[in-house]
Amino acid sequence: MNRWPAFLEGQAVLNVDASFIEGDYAGSCGAVIRDHRGSFMSASTARLEHVADVCTAGAATLLEGLKLARDTGCHNVVVRSGNIMVVDALRLNGGYSMVAAPEFDECRSYLQDFGRFTIEHCIRQSNYVAHELARRGHVHNPSRWIDAPSDFIVNLLADDAFIL
Repeated sequence: MNRWPAFLEGQAVLNVDASFIEGDYAGSCGAVIRDHRGSFMSASTARLEHVADVCTAGAATLLEGLKLARDTGCHNVVVRSGNIMVVDALRLNGGYSMVAAPEFDECRSYLQDFGRFTIEHCIRQSNYVAHELARRGHVHNPSRWIDAPSDFIVNLLADDAFIL
């Protein structure tokens, strides 16, 4: 069951997901930002080059999402990730790969600039759009959409709204 959760008015919701190819030490990421009602604000895909492990890929993905949120003009952000290691590392300030430390430090710096933020873990079903964007990042050039989503993102958002 997937329903858009209730968020407070004025909150922007950032969903991020990474795709990691262990043998290549590479991956891709996807991020989507919606307002508290679930309406599209922005999205991005990016390739992740030279990432050592899943935790580093997750931290790099979060960093890309936070950059998108900053560029979109977000201030009160709910960050949602399916990677529990990343969520716990930021919440508990530890418990992660030392290789990922620089990415986590930069994420913390970005989070402080937002003023108000929340970090939460979410299941894959409620991270559908970010997951599909991350998959797309493997085969397409990095892309950004602000204010106007492409047709394939509109379709993802529509599918996401109707998953029951």
